[in-house]
Amino acid sequence: MINSLFFLPFIIVPLCIITTAVLITYNNIRQVKEQAESRKQAEQERQLETLDAQAEARRWLERLGSEVLTTDGIDPDSKNLIATATERYTTAQTTLDAAQTRRQAEIARDIAVEGLHLMRDARIMMGQPAGPDIPPL
Repeated sequence: MINSLFFLPFIIVPLCIITTAVLITYNNIRQVKEQAESRKQAEQERQLETLDAQAEARRWLERLGSEVLTTDGIDPDSKNLIATATERYTTAQTTLDAAQTRRQAEIARDIAVEGLHLMRDARIMMGQPAGPDIPPL
């Protein structure tokens, strides 16, 4: 009769190898899933940042549009400033419509703010109040 302890290593070693392989595979699958979830969450955060930046740009763009539509120049210099502000409005609108990233929306916002500064200069030149605060350039 062959000693049963003789076969024990031939059973335990393969079982240990199989168990180790299963654990390593499970761990790798879990890590891949975590990385995919992390990438998905980062993409969602980028999309929200873009939407926030677009809303901020739209806010300043609407204000510029309102000012451009309701202000008429009284002399050539103020008319030129208003015309330039109108160009900024159009450029900001086009830029915002094409914006797909946060930075592109921020550029549209900056263009609109530049137009608001031009409108402020035109109002001051015409002897009107400077108007509400606007962000610095």
